Formats: sequence, structure tokens, C-alpha cells
Amino acid sequence: MRSALGKATVKAIALVMADLRNTSVPASGRRQARQKAQETQQQPASAAASATATAARSVSGKVVAVPGKSVVIVSLGSRNGYKAGDKLKLYETIDTKGDKGEVVFTEEKLVGEITLDAVQDERSKATYTGDLTVKTGWTVKGI
Repeated sequence: MRSALGKATVKAIALVMADLRNTSVPASGRRQARQKAQETQQQPASAAASATATAARSVSGKVVAVPGKSVVIVSLGSRNGYKAGDKLKLYETIDTKGDKGEVVFTEEKLVGEITLDAVQDERSKATYTGDLTVKTGWTVKGI
């Protein structure tokens, strides 16, 4: 340290260290491979969860009770991917009967929307603001 060679060595090491502090080193190949493997494992799981939620919401339900003019109970709930505030389309069911009185054709006529207020696993309470009188058996579908 006291010799000229020692002082020159310390000065050279200090310069090298200063240069290295400003240098960014990319992640190692092993770390990059591990990170990529984790990302590919997470993507199918989230895609599957999204597909399951979409499939559950594509199920149509029925009006199971009409306790008041603007209150409707439907057969869809959180198990189908719905939550409070979601909107559903409301369809009137129109049956066409044959000569013997049996239903030969059923149509669904869009009559409005309902908004889910309270959601349970398999049922939901909703609000209807339209002019028609909703009847049990009408169909509801996700928007």
C-alpha cells in the first residue's frame, strides 16, 4: 500500500469498481428460463378460470318468483358467475300450441333488463323497471 505499485493497484481497483456500479447485468439464462416456465404455468390456469366463468354466465335462467311489481327472483346466482349490480336480459316466453293443446313451438321476446340486487349461490333478487307485469317462467340471460 505504501509503494507506488500498491497505490496504483488501489487506484485501478477503485476505477474498475466505479465503472461496474453503473453497469447493468441482464438476468442469467437459468433465471430467465425459470421465470418463463412460471409464466406459462400461470397462463393456462387463468385462461381456464376465465373460460369457466364465461361458460357459467352463458347459461340461461328462469324467473322463479315475482313477489312484487318491480321485484323478481331468478334462478341464476354466484355459482353462475353473477354478482350484485350485474344486468340480465328478460325475455317473455310465448308458447305456440298445436291442435291437441300441446306446445309445439316456444319463442322468446325481449322485454327489458333486470338488475341483480342480492345474489346467493343459486338464486338472485333483481329489480325490473319496465311497464310489463313479469310472470314466473320467463327467461333471463346474461348480457
